[in-house]
Amino acid sequence: MFPLAAAAAGAFLIGARTDPATLRPRTIASITLLVLALATVTTAEIAAFTGADMTDDAAVTAVRASVLVLALGVVHVLAAWRLRVPLTMAVGWVAAGLAGFALMSAVGTQATEPFEFVTVPLGLAIVVGQVLAGRARSADTEAPVAVRARWITAGLALALLPGAVVGGTGDLLRPVLALTFGGAFAVSGALLLVRPRWASLAWPALGVGALTVVLTAASRIQPLLELAPNGPDTRLEAWLLPSALILAAVGTGLVTVTRRTDEGTGPGRGEATYAPALRLGYVLLVLAIVGVLAAEVAALGYEPLATIRVILLVWTFSALHLAAFWCDDSRLGRMVAWVAIGAGGGAVVAGSAYAAPATVEIVSVPLAIALLATGWLHLDVTPAARSRRWLAPGLLVLLVPSVLLDITESPLWRVVGLGLVATVVIVVGAVRKLQAPFVIGAIVLMLHAVAQLWPWISLAYGAVTWWLWLGVGGVILIVLAARYEQRIANFKAISMTISALR
Repeated sequence: MFPLAAAAAGAFLIGARTDPATLRPRTIASITLLVLALATVTTAEIAAFTGADMTDDAAVTAVRASVLVLALGVVHVLAAWRLRVPLTMAVGWVAAGLAGFALMSAVGTQATEPFEFVTVPLGLAIVVGQVLAGRARSADTEAPVAVRARWITAGLALALLPGAVVGGTGDLLRPVLALTFGGAFAVSGALLLVRPRWASLAWPALGVGALTVVLTAASRIQPLLELAPNGPDTRLEAWLLPSALILAAVGTGLVTVTRRTDEGTGPGRGEATYAPALRLGYVLLVLAIVGVLAAEVAALGYEPLATIRVILLVWTFSALHLAAFWCDDSRLGRMVAWVAIGAGGGAVVAGSAYAAPATVEIVSVPLAIALLATGWLHLDVTPAARSRRWLAPGLLVLLVPSVLLDITESPLWRVVGLGLVATVVIVVGAVRKLQAPFVIGAIVLMLHAVAQLWPWISLAYGAVTWWLWLGVGGVILIVLAARYEQRIANFKAISMTISALR
């Protein structure tokens, strides 16, 4: 090793001389000498740790491989940061290539376990080198920025993605660290995206970090879903919820910083500049919602947790619908709100296949409250809006499931509650002059009355001969026919009154 160290020192001494007449040959000689030294050291170390007895010298070989990759990574960073003969960019990339060769040799021979001891140093060295190069040398065109962004993406992918891909096997430390650092990079990228100085780092950090979170969650959740019907247990939520929250945080961060930039630069300018980031933020929010729904629905086969999973899904998505509708009145914000309430409805439908929950009002009422609340908000701010579009869906979700169950045997609380709620809905519709509450409440109340009085109606019908009922019907028809024109006028007046309601 001492001759190689002397050769490297000689390369720096040759390059440090300032004689202009011999500048070119000295530069070539110093670079060649340093590259030969690096290549010789790398070859010797690879031969040493690949040929070692892995049983006796496992720790030693792991340290040698890790130190070798780390040292070559440091050379790459120094070359990218301080361009000085013999540390040129070419030498820096030669060092990175040698580190990559050492990495493949170490991983292929299992000289290092965990393999992150070699992948993470090299990946971060590439990232740090590109960031320092961008800070030291400002680019006149966008091409160098794009090139640096690609190399930063490659470095982050090398550092994060291998651990995410194999995170489904082994102990918990690897996937936990992958999820943590992937989420940290994704959130940091989202927050730095609107700062031009960090543009080459923000997009790669955001993309690779989010992909790391998704791959880590998928590698841990997929084996759990295969346990049905004897699983998955609460370990599913232990991986699913943090991953979904990270994606939601990244999406929210993208939307927030883009909106603030738009407000600071003038209406429409920032939003137009960062339109891809804004759309990506909403896509990540939708992806988090759909991912949670898909994983939880696939886990409903585990009966002990089916009911609580459906209930929590519906309540969470209902709250998310209301929050998105309240906080974001843009078109994409409304899309997220409706995707959330649609996911809640999908959870109810999926739960019905497993009879979860047994009492449907536990999930129908939260959905209805969310729909009614957002509909009421829209009616308050939009005078031209009609209640049949914005309140009818919530009223139908609130009343129709209970009415359908009311036709059969129903407990006393449902009978009393449905009647009271329908009456309140009618009163609210009449007082506020809203068409949908008045009409839907009246129809539901009539159906409820018929359903509850039907046993007595059947009993009364059976107690009297059939021809007597025929006579009563004929008398009613005669009375109506005698005042036909007045009845038609009354019906038209009622119809016009109801149509005039909002």
